[in-house]
Amino acid sequence: MFTVQADLTQPKEVEAAKEQILERFGTVHILVNAAGITGATGDFLELSDEEWYETISDKQSIGSFLLLY
Repeated sequence: MFTVQADLTQPKEVEAAKEQILERFGTVHILVNAAGITGATGDFLELSDEEWYETISDKQSIGSFLLLY
């Protein structure tokens, strides 16, 4: 197993991670985005749609996009 740690909302960190991966494997066949995030706190059932989006969707989408780009 090979892991790389990077802040997926920071393009420079994502680029550095991609370089490490490509140096080791040459190409990527499978990508697992298991990003840990922080944001709104409290009972997630009480989050507004906006809080939920900003905490989960936005960061996950940005990270996935940067890894694929």
